[in-house]
Amino acid sequence: MTSRVVIDTCVMADIERGVLDPRRLAPYDPAMSVLTLGALLTGLAKAKTKAEREQRTRRISGLVRLVPVLDFSLRTAVAYAMLNAAALSKGREGQRSDMLIAASAMEHGAFLLTKDKGFDRLRHVSRIKILHPRDL
Repeated sequence: MTSRVVIDTCVMADIERGVLDPRRLAPYDPAMSVLTLGALLTGLAKAKTKAEREQRTRRISGLVRLVPVLDFSLRTAVAYAMLNAAALSKGREGQRSDMLIAASAMEHGAFLLTKDKGFDRLRHVSRIKILHPRDL
């Protein structure tokens, strides 16, 4: 059975920039949070030249065709609330965007593919499963 991975923003940015080969995700069932797509599109909106905008548009469009985008749902909100409450009770307040991406992974029973060390503090308060790109 293939494991689903929700790709965090930092890893998706590496894929978009060509730093990480997306073929390494082939054995997995990759997805990204709508929040991650929003971050990629923010980078696109900040492009300084027409050529850069066109290049990033092509790359992001290709990624969206390959990697489904997970929308937020009531279950995501519940997972976020549980994660946030657990973190706060242990004095480990997390960044909201990170916790929403983690909640998406938790909702789908997926691994979170990230290299962001900020997620390590969430590991101690939840059932989140974290995978680093070097482990692919």
